[in-house]
Amino acid sequence: MSSTVIICTPDTEVTLDGVTMTAFEWAVFRKLKWCTVRQRRYRGNNWRDSLAPKKKITTRALGATWKPQRPAVLEA
Repeated sequence: MSSTVIICTPDTEVTLDGVTMTAFEWAVFRKLKWCTVRQRRYRGNNWRDSLAPKKKITTRALGATWKPQRPAVLEA
């Protein structure tokens, strides 16, 4: 049984679109926290996907609709 070793250190040199920087420099450049990039790598993402800024998905983006207010019940 073979296992894949994931190398994920801040000093690892990463080349994206012909530009080489350390992984930590890429994280700072793309305004990501290093722990976010590290977790993405540990979960199996490649460097390009790990360093891609992700949009947060809101319920609105998923097609949720606002529920109308229920009419007030008046007691007689």
